[in-house]
Amino acid sequence: MVRDYSSYPCYRSSAWPIKQGDKSTFRRWATMTNNVPYQFNIYWKHGCVSEGPDEAYSTDPLNSGKPDYKLCYDTMRDNYRKCNNGGVSGNIQIGCLVYEFKAQAVQ
Repeated sequence: MVRDYSSYPCYRSSAWPIKQGDKSTFRRWATMTNNVPYQFNIYWKHGCVSEGPDEAYSTDPLNSGKPDYKLCYDTMRDNYRKCNNGGVSGNIQIGCLVYEFKAQAVQ
């Protein structure tokens, strides 16, 4: 499931930038399958200051000018694949963007 679901937050957030200090740009995709919650979040790390723009896209977190959908997808999937806590949660930060997976319902 995680492999399939990992693409959704990237696809749904790729057209809008995530901005420093703007909670309205926090991106979340969540679902429940077979009573198992899946929550994927992409957000600007609180307190993080970028050397470049104060916004970034989920497909181009370092503002390279070369959006890469696969980077976002692989990062979201790796939160689960490379975790060391039984697949409960994980996050990876690239630049100031945090890509997060949680096996819990949205609070």
